[in-house]
Amino acid sequence: MKYFLSLMVVGLMGSSAHAQDLEFTQFYANPIYLNPALAGSNGCPRIGMNYRNQWPSLSGSYVSYAVGYDNYFKNINGGFGVLAVHDVQAQTISSSQLGIMYSYHLKLNRKWTMNFGAKANYWVKTLDWDKLTFGDMIDPR
Repeated sequence: MKYFLSLMVVGLMGSSAHAQDLEFTQFYANPIYLNPALAGSNGCPRIGMNYRNQWPSLSGSYVSYAVGYDNYFKNINGGFGVLAVHDVQAQTISSSQLGIMYSYHLKLNRKWTMNFGAKANYWVKTLDWDKLTFGDMIDPR
């Protein structure tokens, strides 16, 4: 029964999560963007940045930025990190987020470590209705 309950809790943890991830080509350059458990995993201070400009020759391009900083702290046996992300889609929809994260590094033996991470995020999304075109604006029948 204990095993079944543990399995159900783990299985239902992500069942209500709905998200869309930005796609960066060098996603490995900013590991805390992928997983908050990687905060402090390098053992020293780390800054990671990503930039993406998709279809720059078009008037409504997609531009995304991400910058993150994390560090390992031996006295708490874990790491802290800060991540800022800004995304503009076709100069109409924009989203900005600022997140802080903590990861605990559990040492299993001399070679293996298991990391647990948590992240708190502040997210702002905006929509510029003046830059949208609707069907009744094109054909006023």
